[in-house]
Amino acid sequence: MQLQDKVKIFHLNQQLSLVEEEISLLAQEQDKIAQEKLGSNKAMVDYELQVNIFIYASHEEENLVSWSEYFKNIDKRHNNINDKENHNVTSCCWKDSELNSQQHCWILHRLYDDFDISWKDIINVTKISFDIEISYQYSMDITSHN
Repeated sequence: MQLQDKVKIFHLNQQLSLVEEEISLLAQEQDKIAQEKLGSNKAMVDYELQVNIFIYASHEEENLVSWSEYFKNIDKRHNNINDKENHNVTSCCWKDSELNSQQHCWILHRLYDDFDISWKDIINVTKISFDIEISYQYSMDITSHN
């Protein structure tokens, strides 16, 4: 891998880290709303909250990869999005001190480690989009009229 590619990976990670912050903020806001609804609606018994993430590369018309991250009760359980941890695991497969020493956010980690996207495709990532999806579950007792 050439130095310019490692620089691109470094800069992409910076951008993805900012996206992670935005995803986390928006998902936490929606989670708070869902928790308030759960507490105030007697028929509502639960909810699910997930963020669907779509990654696009410059040479692709369709998304390069997509997946979902779950955010329900984010303040009560760990979620890797925007956790500020270093998720760089490149040293297992690439003996490259510059690449191995980089800080990698969760989304970048998912691309190369979990989805096995090539570095060539990763450095050509041009867009990320995401949907915040909430589903509410309701239950009501029905009285039998015999």
